[in-house]
Amino acid sequence: MNKSYHFNMESLKEQLLIGKCALLITEEFGSMIRLSSILTDAPLQTASPVNESRCGDCAYCMDMCPGKAISGLQWHVEVKREGLVDVLACHKAANERTMRSIGMERTICGKCIEVCPYTQRYLMSEKTEENKK
Repeated sequence: MNKSYHFNMESLKEQLLIGKCALLITEEFGSMIRLSSILTDAPLQTASPVNESRCGDCAYCMDMCPGKAISGLQWHVEVKREGLVDVLACHKAANERTMRSIGMERTICGKCIEVCPYTQRYLMSEKTEENKK
């Protein structure tokens, strides 16, 4: 029998976490990542699942969200996305911002990605590496 496995990226590695903004965040790159998945029947090892957020008292994404779409609730395995983010408010604010800045409605904002301390740490390390060159 051929078995296919589709691994849930939210619980593949201990270095991953789900932020208050409902985005996947890595300790190394912050939330500046893009995901894809591969279906395979290869036997792959996985790490311990991540079952709760490590955002703690941080509220940068919530405080800076132009749509006030982030509830501030800590993610854990029992929390659904709707409990973390009001997606409609997020899309509305993103559309309004892009209409004002580029004259088109697009759901591109990224403020929560930009202000995340994990993302900022990565950006600062990249700048440091560039300055060494």
